[in-house]
Amino acid sequence: MALSKGCTIGLIIAGVVVLLIIIGGVLLWVNKDKILEAGTDFLIDNTETEIVANLPEGYTEDNVRTIMSDLKAAIKNKEVAAPDIQEMAQTFQNAMADKTIDKEEGADILVLIQEALGQEPILPEVEDIPDSLQAVPDSI
Repeated sequence: MALSKGCTIGLIIAGVVVLLIIIGGVLLWVNKDKILEAGTDFLIDNTETEIVANLPEGYTEDNVRTIMSDLKAAIKNKEVAAPDIQEMAQTFQNAMADKTIDKEEGADILVLIQEALGQEPILPEVEDIPDSLQAVPDSI
């Protein structure tokens, strides 16, 4: 018993779709490192842009760009531990939840990156608290 013309065409189309899905999966699997690298670069570039727009205290635009390029190079050379990358990714995601990175979030991200890279973090200078401030006793 032969299949009808419509059924044959439907089976051919279904076969082509399944074949395309298999080929797509294989291509994704073969290029997974390139895809991951492109996604990481995109995330780092967006984070850099947001941090530069709201520079934290103690950092300059050049500092931020250097830190981010060092991070890209370290990730490409597999010099950053996987737990550090996961922590950074989570921090980036949390900071971008409101679509912007404020100064405090930017400073936290930059310190986290510098620690992961084994660099000494740039911390803002803390103003000295004058000695003239004294505790006020509780009055009853």
